[in-house]
Amino acid sequence: MQTVKLVTRTRIGNELADERPSVATGPGTWVAGVPDTGATPRRQGGTAVCRLIGWTSARPRTLAQLVGEDRIDALVTDVSRLHPDGWGAALSDRTDGGGADLRVERSTEGALRDPGFLTVARSVPAQAAVLHLRRATAGYAVEPVNTHPFVFDGWAFAHNGTIPEAERIDGLLGGEWRARRAGTTDSERYFLCVLERMEKEGDLVDGIRAAVADIRSECGLGSMNAMLLGPGVLVVVHARAGTVPPLDILLETVGGDVALLPPEHTDSYYDLRYRAGADSIVVSSTGMPDASWEPLAEESVLVADRATGTVAVWPLAGGAPVVTIDHPEWPGS
Repeated sequence: MQTVKLVTRTRIGNELADERPSVATGPGTWVAGVPDTGATPRRQGGTAVCRLIGWTSARPRTLAQLVGEDRIDALVTDVSRLHPDGWGAALSDRTDGGGADLRVERSTEGALRDPGFLTVARSVPAQAAVLHLRRATAGYAVEPVNTHPFVFDGWAFAHNGTIPEAERIDGLLGGEWRARRAGTTDSERYFLCVLERMEKEGDLVDGIRAAVADIRSECGLGSMNAMLLGPGVLVVVHARAGTVPPLDILLETVGGDVALLPPEHTDSYYDLRYRAGADSIVVSSTGMPDASWEPLAEESVLVADRATGTVAVWPLAGGAPVVTIDHPEWPGS
């Protein structure tokens, strides 16, 4: 029996309501979301412009402990106001590399309005976690069933970008996998394709490579940046393929004043950065990282072994890792 502790918040009137405080699932049970309960609809225009943050460390830590309170403040006050359509997190405190027991929190309110976000960022330690701030793509409703991260069989998944003609992904999936989709987003379809290809290839990296290649061939190019948290690993996919940053959408939110955008929200919006410590690694979309963070290679897959702390960055096109990072203070390294 796998346990997914799922809390989903939606706004009903002026209050935030919690739904399904705990869900226990057996192997193969899909927990992508919960039914819509009448959450207040919001603006849904343009390309998805979301933010991704993931981390793993030798012992459970909060995001604030890893990046500092000033970065949390920047994330809430500067970054989240551009991404008001919900937030979500998947967290695991299993220091032995396990991944089946996940704590999942989702809200259809933005982090700026929902105090639950700061509770998670400052007060919930995790050995590994994935966090997502959402700005919805046109046509994809702001409701719990479409809120990241999506969860299946010990894996959690969050995506930043828009895949064109995403309904074509359905044709890439077998019937059993298509039937597991609960919402309407391109992101959930992408996740299902990744899981199916991982199963087919029998390998994590090869499965991700195959999924990205198949979706691009079928649907065209778009940002496929994503994070997965699973048994023993944290995975980051940097697959922007030259996607142009959605500057017009971002500027609309701040009244056209580029000076009001967070750092690196113009040319570098879809870039990913990482910071590796002696016993931790944090990877993030731009906006939160400062100049001390390293750029993650484009068109790559970062795999962090949660048991040893070893990190390898694999080219999406194939071949051996181009970067490896060891953490000398990580037990078991």
